[in-house]
Amino acid sequence: MPINFVRRILYNQPVHSNEINIPDSILASYVGEYQISPESIITISKEGHQLKGFAREYGQLEIYPSTEHKFFLKALDAELEFVKDENGNVIKLLIDHQGMHVEAKKIK
Repeated sequence: MPINFVRRILYNQPVHSNEINIPDSILASYVGEYQISPESIITISKEGHQLKGFAREYGQLEIYPSTEHKFFLKALDAELEFVKDENGNVIKLLIDHQGMHVEAKKIK
């Protein structure tokens, strides 16, 4: 087991996946607004080859790909998964943060 993994467990730090590169066209397909509740919306934007997420509670945070549709944050212990329908359109965002699982529907 890698020593960094052990240190993160011992010191209660998030364990992140390895970052990969994915095509800009795929990143662009994730841009939009995702609604958790009527009062809570996450905005995903793309700046260069970097996705960013904005939520009122956390401000703007960078999002890093671990697979073509799964992402993680370095600033928070959170993982994101973009879900597409049978036609390839992104329809929702699944968020796993501190043991909570949240679904956010794409609204824009």
